[in-house]
Amino acid sequence: MNETKKREVGGFLFNFPPAAIAFTAFFAVALVVRIVGASSTAVADAVTSTVGAAFRAAMATVTGWFSFSLAEMLLLLSPVFLGLFIWLVVARAK
Repeated sequence: MNETKKREVGGFLFNFPPAAIAFTAFFAVALVVRIVGASSTAVADAVTSTVGAAFRAAMATVTGWFSFSLAEMLLLLSPVFLGLFIWLVVARAK
């Protein structure tokens, strides 16, 4: 009962898990960067030469560790991830 009252007092954002708020904020920032980058070549070049270069270097390092790309690995492991997700949801529902 106290938990319900505490959540009602907290406001709108308090009703969501912190991970959901973080992912939504990350998505909003990414959307703004995408829109601004699409309309301004200077911003697109800046993102490509700074953050984009670091991201590409990280993905190249991971790809160097495996004989195939990270996307292929995620695709091949997707049934395992799906099974793990279903198992976690069922275990948490009990």
